[in-house]
Amino acid sequence: MKHKGRCEVTNGFYKRAAGYVMSKYGSGGVQPLEVILLDENPKMRGQLGVDDDQYQFQEQVAETGGGGASGSRLWMAKQLYWGRGGLDPDPVAAHEHFNQIVDMGDGADAMHRAEALYNMGVMVNNGEAGNAMDEWKALQYWNESASLGYHPAQHAMGSWETRSHKILSEDGKETFSSPNMTKAIAWFELSSENGNPTAKFQLANFYLNGRGVPKNYTQAALLFAEAAGLGEVRSTYELASALSDSKSWLAALGRSLDRQKTDSDKAGDINTMIVDLGYGAEFELPLEYNCYMGRKLMLSIAVQGSYARRLLNTARDNYLE
Repeated sequence: MKHKGRCEVTNGFYKRAAGYVMSKYGSGGVQPLEVILLDENPKMRGQLGVDDDQYQFQEQVAETGGGGASGSRLWMAKQLYWGRGGLDPDPVAAHEHFNQIVDMGDGADAMHRAEALYNMGVMVNNGEAGNAMDEWKALQYWNESASLGYHPAQHAMGSWETRSHKILSEDGKETFSSPNMTKAIAWFELSSENGNPTAKFQLANFYLNGRGVPKNYTQAALLFAEAAGLGEVRSTYELASALSDSKSWLAALGRSLDRQKTDSDKAGDINTMIVDLGYGAEFELPLEYNCYMGRKLMLSIAVQGSYARRLLNTARDNYLE
């Protein structure tokens, strides 16, 4: 027996499964806290702590002070910070490596130095490695890193500008700065242009909600799609939710586009946008309610969890999908 509205019925299972996975990613909107990034390269992890051949090799290169020293120190610092490869977490030792990279000046690779500056800003902002929590000092680190073209730092600058900050005057009185959305958007746009998926996600939310910019569903859809193409799973979930809800902002955009059509021959055409993902790939995004595409995106999220996969199996068993 064929069920009426099969996609709508089964999509509930897909959304529930994807929602379980999304619970691991936190809520949407601007994320104020920055984190130290760790490259996921299994060949570089090591297994035996300081006795591991990989760690000893990196340590030897770092001590030579040659061209590869900054890269080796950066690798060691992140391994120590997160406690990877058999190491115990040691933020103090990690901070020392980051600081040595910064002190190398022009002798360090520019992007290695930029990342070290960003990471020191994270640690000062969070009060780690014996540092007093100091958001203004963190801002200095991030600003210098951002000036070197490091897009996570540019994102950090944007996040900073979305919030109020305590200012202590010379007479000891406390005041607070005001958010500056003009500066925030400028930083997020720069970070986005340099390929930061989180910055694209933030900008998409601004256009979706009309925060600091005129509300623009088309621009929001484009930015969510670009971010999703770069692996920003919250963006994938936002698009999947909007595509599979006939009352969503994306469905409203589709109805608006339909009203603008004057050629009766095109009245039934599907509204789509071709999104350039930047690495030789394109994605055709429906700009309207499209349950099947929404379910497909939900599936791309849901398969990341075993519990989610069980829910999908239930959906297939019950509705022959």
